[in-house]
Amino acid sequence: METTDGGVDAREVVVAAGVWSRALLRPLGYVVPLQAARGYHLMLPAAGVAPRRTLLFEDAHFCATPMDAGVRLAGTVEFAPLGSPPNYARAGMLFPAAADYLPGLRADGATRWMGNRPSFPDSLPAIGKAARHRNLFYCFGHEKLGLTQAAISAQAMATLVAGGTAPVDLSPFALERFL
Repeated sequence: METTDGGVDAREVVVAAGVWSRALLRPLGYVVPLQAARGYHLMLPAAGVAPRRTLLFEDAHFCATPMDAGVRLAGTVEFAPLGSPPNYARAGMLFPAAADYLPGLRADGATRWMGNRPSFPDSLPAIGKAARHRNLFYCFGHEKLGLTQAAISAQAMATLVAGGTAPVDLSPFALERFL
């Protein structure tokens, strides 16, 4: 395998590059209908309010999460091609919505963030062993549940790479579902 730092010899390769996994597998002939669902958040380091736990505001479609660095407002997403410039107006929409529900909320020092969430049409991740390359494995497409599903996905990958059987049925997550 070639990298920007030169060649690497590996007996097994796991493609786990999030939304960039599609480009890595394309030259090998794999159909990967993966799209970037770009999530935005607004971090409020001096929010003026301190919720004790995550608050979900269903009607306004956002959440407020207490963190060590302040309060994170999140709940907006868009589909856009990789490399597209961020649309930070989406993050900016969060403060007025939150201010309606959280009296005294302040935006002093607020920072915006955008990240690419790897998303499939069926909202399931791709986890498994490649059909046409015996030492190629894949694990990506967890959308906004990457951290939630990280432990079981890592356990499945470690078991597969070691030649064992995954702890759960991985057939629903096979890339072949898109053929």
